Amino acid sequence: MGLRNINMFIVKIQGGSWDDYYTSNMFVTFDEDKAKSYVEKYNRILEAYKDFYKKFTEDRYGDGSFESMKEDADSMEYFDRWIALDNITRCYYEDIEQR
Repeated sequence: MGLRNINMFIVKIQGGSWDDYYTSNMFVTFDEDKAKSYVEKYNRILEAYKDFYKKFTEDRYGDGSFESMKEDADSMEYFDRWIALDNITRCYYEDIEQR
């Protein structure tokens, strides 16, 4: 009876840049289709949120950054979310083996 390799797929997100670069493991699955569809959906939603906040800043302040919004109390709720989302680069999955 020989050993059998089992392929699994680990879904990760990455973010940051240069010295604060990070990757976070989200979950592991045996189903590649599940991992692929999750990654596609996550990246699609991430892009939509980034576009939403980008549009909000450009429409309201014209310069495309939240720097001019820091004094505006109504904008602080958007600022924290925008910073968190802007820090996430992408979601992806990797093939791993268990023996």
